[in-house]
Amino acid sequence: MTAQSSGAKVVALPDSGADFANALKRAEEFGLTQKQQLAPLGLMINQTHSIGLQPLQNVRLTTTFYRDRTDETRAFAKRYEAAFDGRIPNEAHASTYSAIIHYLKAIAAAQTDEGEAVVRQMKNTPANDFEMKNVRIRADGQVMRIRQQQ
Repeated sequence: MTAQSSGAKVVALPDSGADFANALKRAEEFGLTQKQQLAPLGLMINQTHSIGLQPLQNVRLTTTFYRDRTDETRAFAKRYEAAFDGRIPNEAHASTYSAIIHYLKAIAAAQTDEGEAVVRQMKNTPANDFEMKNVRIRADGQVMRIRQQQ
């Protein structure tokens, strides 16, 4: 009820999968979705199929990766779908692939698989691939990227 009476245009839900589906049902029951948009913070695009199109009307999906965004993401998605029986990649698949490629490039550049040397190389070399463009790993190990809304 607090979200409904807040006057907010968008209500963020830190849920995904079945938890989000249940939260969405409750929000519909209480009439929240009639005047406010829901924005799940952990819902991945391929999880939307199990929820269905109708319940997701007026829901704003937030994601770090979309397979049809650029020629490079489309090429990655095509390779992924061919390797995994037509399943579409989500942000977890794309970011994992990107991280592994960056790791393997660092091993090649450092000419060793010794942990500290590889991490140093990874931090000193920006990630550049289908999804990451000149993205650096911070000193604390986090990868931060800012993308303009399209």
